[in-house]
Amino acid sequence: HTRTMSRDASSPMYDAERYTRATVGESPSLLANNLTAGPSTLAYVHDTQALMVPVERLLVGARTEKLPILTKGGNRVATQVKAVTLGASSFFVLCTVEGVHFFDEHGYERVHYHDFAEKNHHANHPARPDGSVVVDGGGVARMCGRGVCSSCSRDGRAQVLVGTAMGDVLVFEFDGESFRKTDDDVSMASSAVPVADCASEVDSRRGAFPPDSTASVDEQCVAVTANDAGLVVAWDVISSASFQKIFSIQRPGPIVSLAARNGVVVIAESGGVLSFASTTTKRVFCETQSHARFLSAAALHPRRDIVATVAEDGTIAVWGMPSEILDTNDDEKNEIAEIAERSLPKSLFAARWPDGMLTGVAFCGDGDDALAVCAYDETEIVAWQ
Repeated sequence: HTRTMSRDASSPMYDAERYTRATVGESPSLLANNLTAGPSTLAYVHDTQALMVPVERLLVGARTEKLPILTKGGNRVATQVKAVTLGASSFFVLCTVEGVHFFDEHGYERVHYHDFAEKNHHANHPARPDGSVVVDGGGVARMCGRGVCSSCSRDGRAQVLVGTAMGDVLVFEFDGESFRKTDDDVSMASSAVPVADCASEVDSRRGAFPPDSTASVDEQCVAVTANDAGLVVAWDVISSASFQKIFSIQRPGPIVSLAARNGVVVIAESGGVLSFASTTTKRVFCETQSHARFLSAAALHPRRDIVATVAEDGTIAVWGMPSEILDTNDDEKNEIAEIAERSLPKSLFAARWPDGMLTGVAFCGDGDDALAVCAYDETEIVAWQ
Protein backbone atom coordinates (compact mmCIF):
# COMPACT_ATOMS: atom_id res chain seq x y z
CA HIS A 1 0.00 0.00 0.00
CA THR A 2 2.99 2.31 -0.30
CA ARG A 3 2.91 4.79 -3.18
CA THR A 4 4.96 7.73 -4.39
CA MET A 5 3.74 11.32 -4.49
CA SER A 6 5.70 14.36 -5.63
CA ARG A 7 7.84 15.79 -2.85
CA ASP A 8 7.90 19.53 -2.18
CA ALA A 9 9.97 19.57 1.00
CA SER A 10 11.57 17.28 3.52
CA SER A 11 9.82 16.73 6.84
CA PRO A 12 10.82 15.63 10.33
CA MET A 13 7.31 14.18 10.89
CA TYR A 14 6.20 12.49 7.67
CA ASP A 15 7.82 10.98 4.61
CA ALA A 16 6.08 12.38 1.53
CA GLU A 17 6.87 9.22 -0.42
CA ARG A 18 5.32 6.79 2.06
CA TYR A 19 1.58 6.69 2.57
CA THR A 20 -1.42 4.37 2.43
CA ARG A 21 -4.56 4.83 0.39
CA ALA A 22 -8.00 3.38 1.04
CA THR A 23 -10.74 2.96 -1.56
CA VAL A 24 -14.04 4.61 -0.66
CA GLY A 25 -17.53 3.99 -2.01
CA GLU A 26 -18.19 7.50 -3.30
CA SER A 27 -16.09 10.60 -3.91
CA PRO A 28 -16.33 13.59 -1.53
CA SER A 29 -18.59 16.48 -2.48
CA LEU A 30 -16.92 19.71 -3.53
CA LEU A 31 -17.17 21.37 -0.11
CA ALA A 32 -14.64 23.06 2.15
CA ASN A 33 -13.51 21.17 5.27
CA ASN A 34 -15.08 17.98 3.93
CA LEU A 35 -13.28 15.49 6.18
CA THR A 36 -13.65 14.97 9.92
CA ALA A 37 -12.08 12.61 12.45
CA GLY A 38 -14.05 10.82 15.16
CA PRO A 39 -12.61 8.49 17.83
CA SER A 40 -12.10 5.65 15.35
CA THR A 41 -13.77 6.83 12.15
CA LEU A 42 -13.31 9.49 9.50
CA ALA A 43 -16.36 10.85 7.69
CA TYR A 44 -17.09 13.06 4.72
CA VAL A 45 -20.11 14.26 2.75
CA HIS A 46 -21.19 12.82 -0.58
CA ASP A 47 -24.32 14.49 -1.95
CA THR A 48 -27.13 13.63 0.52
CA GLN A 49 -25.09 11.17 2.58
CA ALA A 50 -22.14 10.93 4.90
CA LEU A 51 -19.65 8.14 4.27
CA MET A 52 -17.41 6.66 6.93
CA VAL A 53 -13.84 5.47 6.77
CA PRO A 54 -12.71 3.31 9.70
CA VAL A 55 -9.28 4.65 10.60
CA GLU A 56 -7.83 1.19 11.16
CA ARG A 57 -8.81 0.16 7.63
CA LEU A 58 -7.49 3.40 6.16
CA LEU A 59 -4.07 2.95 7.72
CA VAL A 60 -3.70 -0.49 6.16
CA GLY A 61 -5.14 0.62 2.83
CA ALA A 62 -8.34 -1.47 2.96
CA ARG A 63 -11.64 -0.76 1.24
CA THR A 64 -14.09 1.15 3.42
CA GLU A 65 -17.80 0.97 4.09
CA LYS A 66 -20.73 3.37 3.94
CA LEU A 67 -21.89 5.32 6.97
CA PRO A 68 -25.70 4.87 7.02
CA ILE A 69 -26.62 8.51 7.45
CA LEU A 70 -29.42 9.79 5.19
CA THR A 71 -29.21 6.90 2.76
CA LYS A 72 -32.95 6.90 2.05
CA GLY A 73 -35.50 9.38 0.83
CA GLY A 74 -35.59 13.08 0.09
CA ASN A 75 -33.28 15.58 -1.56
CA ARG A 76 -31.67 16.64 1.68
CA VAL A 77 -28.36 17.87 0.30
CA ALA A 78 -25.72 17.66 3.00
CA THR A 79 -23.43 20.63 3.56
CA GLN A 80 -21.07 19.33 6.25
CA VAL A 81 -20.42 16.45 8.61
CA LYS A 82 -18.38 17.06 11.74
CA ALA A 83 -17.33 14.79 14.60
CA VAL A 84 -17.64 16.42 18.02
CA THR A 85 -16.68 15.08 21.44
CA LEU A 86 -18.43 16.27 24.59
CA GLY A 87 -16.76 14.73 27.63
CA ALA A 88 -17.05 10.96 27.30
CA SER A 89 -19.56 11.12 24.43
CA SER A 90 -18.85 11.57 20.72
CA PHE A 91 -21.29 12.37 17.92
CA PHE A 92 -21.44 13.02 14.21
CA VAL A 93 -23.25 16.27 13.41
CA LEU A 94 -24.64 16.32 9.89
CA CYS A 95 -25.83 19.62 8.41
CA THR A 96 -28.26 19.68 5.49
CA VAL A 97 -30.44 22.22 3.73
CA GLU A 98 -33.35 21.11 5.91
CA GLY A 99 -31.86 20.83 9.39
CA VAL A 100 -29.15 19.60 11.73
CA HIS A 101 -28.88 15.89 12.58
CA PHE A 102 -27.00 14.47 15.56
CA PHE A 103 -25.91 10.81 15.25
CA ASP A 104 -24.07 8.56 17.67
CA GLU A 105 -20.33 7.98 17.24
CA HIS A 106 -20.99 5.00 14.96
CA GLY A 107 -23.41 6.89 12.73
CA TYR A 108 -26.20 4.37 13.18
CA GLU A 109 -28.64 6.08 15.56
CA ARG A 110 -29.94 9.61 15.25
CA VAL A 111 -30.15 11.05 18.74
CA HIS A 112 -31.40 14.56 17.95
CA TYR A 113 -32.75 16.56 15.02
CA HIS A 114 -33.43 20.25 14.56
CA ASP A 115 -35.61 21.22 11.62
CA PHE A 116 -34.97 24.70 10.27
CA ALA A 117 -38.69 25.00 9.53
CA GLU A 118 -39.51 24.64 13.24
CA LYS A 119 -38.33 28.16 13.93
CA ASN A 120 -38.18 31.33 11.90
CA HIS A 121 -34.43 31.72 11.55
CA HIS A 122 -34.97 34.73 9.31
CA ALA A 123 -36.15 37.14 11.99
CA ASN A 124 -33.54 39.77 11.10
CA HIS A 125 -33.61 38.99 7.38
CA PRO A 126 -37.13 38.40 5.98
CA ALA A 127 -37.45 35.24 3.87
CA ARG A 128 -38.84 35.16 0.35
CA PRO A 129 -41.79 32.86 -0.50
CA ASP A 130 -39.42 29.99 -1.45
CA GLY A 131 -37.59 30.23 1.88
CA SER A 132 -34.48 31.91 0.49
CA VAL A 133 -33.00 35.12 1.87
CA VAL A 134 -31.11 37.91 0.15
CA VAL A 135 -27.75 38.08 1.92
CA ASP A 136 -25.32 40.96 2.20
CA GLY A 137 -24.00 41.94 -1.22
CA GLY A 138 -27.16 40.94 -3.08
CA GLY A 139 -26.65 37.18 -3.22
CA VAL A 140 -29.40 34.69 -2.44
CA ALA A 141 -28.95 31.87 0.08
CA ARG A 142 -31.10 29.08 1.37
CA MET A 143 -31.01 28.06 5.00
CA CYS A 144 -28.32 25.46 5.67
CA GLY A 145 -25.79 24.60 8.34
CA ARG A 146 -22.03 25.01 7.98
CA GLY A 147 -19.30 25.42 10.57
CA VAL A 148 -19.66 23.06 13.56
CA CYS A 149 -17.72 22.83 16.82
CA SER A 150 -18.09 21.83 20.46
CA SER A 151 -17.70 24.43 23.20
CA CYS A 152 -17.86 24.79 26.96
CA SER A 153 -19.19 27.66 29.06
CA ARG A 154 -18.18 29.25 32.36
CA ASP A 155 -21.14 27.64 34.13
CA GLY A 156 -19.81 24.17 33.31
CA ARG A 157 -22.17 23.34 30.44
CA ALA A 158 -21.24 21.81 27.08
CA GLN A 159 -22.56 22.96 23.72
CA VAL A 160 -22.43 22.29 20.00
CA LEU A 161 -22.33 25.39 17.80
CA VAL A 162 -23.65 25.28 14.23
CA GLY A 163 -23.25 28.17 11.81
CA THR A 164 -25.93 28.99 9.22
CA ALA A 165 -26.17 30.57 5.79
CA MET A 166 -28.18 33.41 7.36
CA GLY A 167 -25.22 34.57 9.44
CA ASP A 168 -26.41 33.27 12.81
CA VAL A 169 -24.95 30.52 15.00
CA LEU A 170 -27.26 27.93 16.54
CA VAL A 171 -26.45 26.72 20.06
CA PHE A 172 -27.34 23.20 21.23
CA GLU A 173 -26.75 22.49 24.92
CA PHE A 174 -25.78 18.94 25.91
CA ASP A 175 -26.67 17.79 29.43
CA GLY A 176 -24.84 14.47 29.24
CA GLU A 177 -27.82 12.62 27.81
CA SER A 178 -29.64 14.77 25.29
CA PHE A 179 -29.44 17.99 23.26
CA ARG A 180 -31.58 21.09 23.65
CA LYS A 181 -31.50 24.08 21.33
CA THR A 182 -31.37 27.44 23.07
CA ASP A 183 -34.13 29.95 22.37
CA ASP A 184 -31.86 32.61 20.88
CA ASP A 185 -29.23 32.30 18.18
CA VAL A 186 -25.88 34.08 18.26
CA SER A 187 -25.75 36.81 15.60
CA MET A 188 -22.32 37.61 14.17
CA ALA A 189 -23.32 40.89 12.52
CA SER A 190 -26.35 42.95 11.53
CA SER A 191 -26.00 41.90 7.88
CA ALA A 192 -26.83 38.43 6.55
CA VAL A 193 -23.48 36.89 5.61
CA PRO A 194 -23.12 33.08 5.69
CA VAL A 195 -21.08 31.65 8.56
CA ALA A 196 -17.94 29.92 7.30
CA ASP A 197 -16.75 28.11 10.43
CA CYS A 198 -16.87 27.92 14.22
CA ALA A 199 -14.08 26.91 16.60
CA SER A 200 -13.21 26.73 20.28
CA GLU A 201 -10.35 25.79 22.57
CA VAL A 202 -12.05 22.60 23.73
CA ASP A 203 -13.01 21.58 20.18
CA SER A 204 -9.38 21.88 19.06
CA ARG A 205 -8.55 19.23 21.70
CA ARG A 206 -11.51 17.04 20.71
CA GLY A 207 -13.57 17.52 23.80
CA ALA A 208 -11.24 17.58 26.79
CA PHE A 209 -8.31 19.56 28.11
CA PRO A 210 -5.28 17.43 29.08
CA PRO A 211 -4.61 17.04 32.83
CA ASP A 212 -1.47 19.19 32.55
CA SER A 213 -3.23 21.98 30.68
CA THR A 214 -2.33 25.47 31.87
CA ALA A 215 -5.24 27.10 30.03
CA SER A 216 -7.18 29.49 32.24
CA VAL A 217 -10.97 29.60 32.39
CA ASP A 218 -10.82 32.69 30.22
CA GLU A 219 -9.02 30.67 27.54
CA GLN A 220 -11.05 27.48 27.93
CA CYS A 221 -14.39 29.20 27.40
CA VAL A 222 -13.50 31.06 24.22
CA ALA A 223 -15.37 30.35 20.98
CA VAL A 224 -14.61 31.90 17.60
CA THR A 225 -16.84 32.35 14.54
CA ALA A 226 -16.09 33.64 11.04
CA ASN A 227 -18.09 34.42 7.92
CA ASP A 228 -17.69 34.63 4.17
CA ALA A 229 -16.99 38.37 4.35
CA GLY A 230 -13.80 37.85 6.35
CA LEU A 231 -15.22 38.85 9.74
CA VAL A 232 -13.78 36.89 12.68
CA VAL A 233 -15.43 37.26 16.10
CA ALA A 234 -14.18 35.88 19.42
CA TRP A 235 -16.75 35.17 22.14
CA ASP A 236 -16.63 34.61 25.88
CA VAL A 237 -19.11 31.76 26.45
CA ILE A 238 -20.73 32.67 29.77
CA SER A 239 -23.52 30.12 29.40
CA SER A 240 -25.41 28.40 26.62
CA ALA A 241 -27.67 31.44 26.40
CA SER A 242 -25.03 34.12 26.89
CA PHE A 243 -22.21 34.80 24.41
CA GLN A 244 -20.31 38.03 25.07
CA LYS A 245 -18.25 39.47 22.25
CA ILE A 246 -14.57 39.86 23.15
CA PHE A 247 -13.28 41.37 19.92
CA SER A 248 -13.56 41.12 16.16
CA ILE A 249 -11.04 41.14 13.32
CA GLN A 250 -11.73 41.98 9.69
CA ARG A 251 -9.72 39.97 7.18
CA PRO A 252 -9.50 40.95 3.49
CA GLY A 253 -11.25 37.85 2.10
CA PRO A 254 -13.55 34.93 2.92
CA ILE A 255 -12.61 32.59 5.76
CA VAL A 256 -12.51 28.83 5.15
CA SER A 257 -11.52 27.34 8.50
CA LEU A 258 -10.89 28.30 12.13
CA ALA A 259 -9.17 26.77 15.15
CA ALA A 260 -8.23 28.00 18.63
CA ARG A 261 -5.34 26.90 20.82
CA ASN A 262 -3.70 28.47 23.90
CA GLY A 263 -5.07 31.93 23.22
CA VAL A 264 -4.20 31.84 19.51
CA VAL A 265 -6.85 31.80 16.77
CA VAL A 266 -5.77 30.05 13.57
CA ILE A 267 -7.48 31.59 10.53
CA ALA A 268 -7.33 29.83 7.17
CA GLU A 269 -8.36 32.20 4.39
CA SER A 270 -9.64 31.26 0.94
CA GLY A 271 -6.84 33.18 -0.78
CA GLY A 272 -4.26 30.79 0.67
CA VAL A 273 -3.21 32.93 3.63
CA LEU A 274 -2.81 31.31 7.04
CA SER A 275 -2.99 33.93 9.79
CA PHE A 276 -2.71 33.80 13.57
CA ALA A 277 -4.52 36.15 15.97
CA SER A 278 -4.06 36.59 19.71
CA THR A 279 -7.02 36.67 22.10
CA THR A 280 -4.78 38.62 24.49
CA THR A 281 -3.69 41.48 22.24
CA LYS A 282 -6.75 41.08 19.97
CA ARG A 283 -4.74 41.40 16.78
CA VAL A 284 -3.27 39.32 13.98
CA PHE A 285 0.39 38.89 14.92
CA CYS A 286 1.49 36.62 12.07
CA GLU A 287 0.40 35.60 8.60
CA THR A 288 1.92 33.53 5.81
CA GLN A 289 0.98 32.67 2.23
CA SER A 290 0.58 28.93 2.80
CA HIS A 291 -0.85 28.08 -0.64
CA ALA A 292 -0.88 29.73 -4.06
CA ARG A 293 -4.45 28.65 -4.84
CA PHE A 294 -7.77 28.38 -3.00
CA LEU A 295 -7.18 27.02 0.52
CA SER A 296 -9.95 24.43 0.92
CA ALA A 297 -9.47 22.94 4.40
CA ALA A 298 -7.41 23.09 7.59
CA ALA A 299 -7.09 20.99 10.74
CA LEU A 300 -5.38 21.52 14.09
CA HIS A 301 -3.67 18.55 15.74
CA PRO A 302 -5.51 17.62 18.99
CA ARG A 303 -2.30 17.11 20.98
CA ARG A 304 0.43 19.03 19.18
CA ASP A 305 0.63 22.71 18.24
CA ILE A 306 0.67 22.02 14.51
CA VAL A 307 -1.86 22.80 11.81
CA ALA A 308 -2.39 21.09 8.43
CA THR A 309 -3.71 22.88 5.36
CA VAL A 310 -4.69 21.72 1.86
CA ALA A 311 -5.61 23.54 -1.33
CA GLU A 312 -7.49 23.01 -4.57
CA ASP A 313 -4.22 22.60 -6.51
CA GLY A 314 -3.36 19.42 -4.62
CA THR A 315 -0.82 20.92 -2.25
CA ILE A 316 -0.62 19.71 1.36
CA ALA A 317 1.29 21.41 4.20
CA VAL A 318 1.86 21.03 7.93
CA TRP A 319 2.91 24.05 9.98
CA GLY A 320 4.23 24.56 13.48
CA MET A 321 2.21 27.26 15.23
CA PRO A 322 4.07 30.52 15.92
CA SER A 323 4.18 32.37 19.24
CA GLU A 324 3.30 36.00 19.77
CA ILE A 325 6.33 37.91 21.05
CA LEU A 326 5.05 40.72 23.23
CA ASP A 327 8.30 42.33 24.36
CA THR A 328 12.04 41.85 24.35
CA ASN A 329 14.87 44.03 25.60
CA ASP A 330 17.70 41.71 24.57
CA ASP A 331 19.47 42.90 21.43
CA GLU A 332 21.89 40.04 21.16
CA LYS A 333 21.88 38.55 17.67
CA ASN A 334 21.26 34.99 18.79
CA GLU A 335 18.28 36.08 20.91
CA ILE A 336 16.84 38.08 18.02
CA ALA A 337 17.21 35.12 15.68
CA GLU A 338 15.50 32.81 18.17
CA ILE A 339 12.62 35.23 18.66
CA ALA A 340 12.19 35.63 14.90
CA GLU A 341 12.04 31.85 14.48
CA ARG A 342 9.41 31.41 17.20
CA SER A 343 7.25 34.21 15.81
CA LEU A 344 6.86 32.58 12.38
CA PRO A 345 5.03 29.37 11.43
CA LYS A 346 7.54 26.59 10.74
CA SER A 347 7.06 24.41 7.66
CA LEU A 348 7.12 20.79 8.87
CA PHE A 349 5.85 18.91 5.84
CA ALA A 350 4.82 19.56 2.25
CA ALA A 351 3.57 17.25 -0.48
CA ARG A 352 1.29 17.28 -3.49
CA TRP A 353 -1.53 15.05 -4.71
CA PRO A 354 -1.10 15.29 -8.49
CA ASP A 355 -4.29 16.52 -10.17
CA GLY A 356 -6.15 16.30 -6.86
CA MET A 357 -8.68 19.00 -5.95
CA LEU A 358 -8.40 18.59 -2.20
CA THR A 359 -11.48 19.07 -0.03
CA GLY A 360 -10.51 17.84 3.44
CA VAL A 361 -7.71 17.07 5.88
CA ALA A 362 -7.74 15.49 9.36
CA PHE A 363 -5.38 14.09 11.98
CA CYS A 364 -6.24 10.55 13.06
CA GLY A 365 -4.85 7.18 14.23
CA ASP A 366 -2.58 6.44 17.18
CA GLY A 367 -1.74 9.70 18.92
CA ASP A 368 -3.70 11.42 16.13
CA ASP A 369 -0.42 11.55 14.22
CA ALA A 370 -1.64 10.11 10.91
CA LEU A 371 -2.50 12.77 8.34
CA ALA A 372 -5.52 11.94 6.15
CA VAL A 373 -6.47 13.84 2.99
CA CYS A 374 -9.35 13.48 0.51
CA ALA A 375 -10.07 15.00 -2.89
CA TYR A 376 -13.11 15.78 -5.02
CA ASP A 377 -13.95 13.24 -7.73
CA GLU A 378 -11.48 10.75 -6.24
CA THR A 379 -12.50 7.42 -4.69
CA GLU A 380 -9.49 7.19 -2.40
CA ILE A 381 -8.41 8.71 0.88
CA VAL A 382 -4.68 9.04 1.46
CA ALA A 383 -2.94 8.91 4.85
CA TRP A 384 0.65 9.67 5.86
CA GLN A 385 1.77 8.05 9.12
